[in-house]
Amino acid sequence: MEASDTFQLILLSEDNDSVPGLSWVEKIDLNESHNSILKKLNNAVGNKINSQAKTSTPDEISDREADILRNIALGYSNKEIADKLFISTHTVVTHRKNITRKLGIKTVPGLTIYAILNKLINIDDQSKL
Repeated sequence: MEASDTFQLILLSEDNDSVPGLSWVEKIDLNESHNSILKKLNNAVGNKINSQAKTSTPDEISDREADILRNIALGYSNKEIADKLFISTHTVVTHRKNITRKLGIKTVPGLTIYAILNKLINIDDQSKL
């Protein structure tokens, strides 16, 4: 295997806080299966995030909140999400507040990991990530 067949997973938050449960760098082989990568993510942060959340399941957020969360995880800004979903930026901000309150996850990297682990986004579709 060549060096280009692996990459390091490094997650950073906007406010320089660490991602819950992540205090190391995990090497992931690009040839690994989708399930193997998800398992590594879950081992790295999933249990910590799930224990911090208020016994949340994807069912606890509304369909519209799931749409917002999916777009947050894909890296869209509040304005881009608003334009894409034909709602106001203020509505997006309100949904984001509700999502973070319901899930108990306050960082974008944490929300992204939650979205991956709960299959709200597919990490195989790298064109959107």
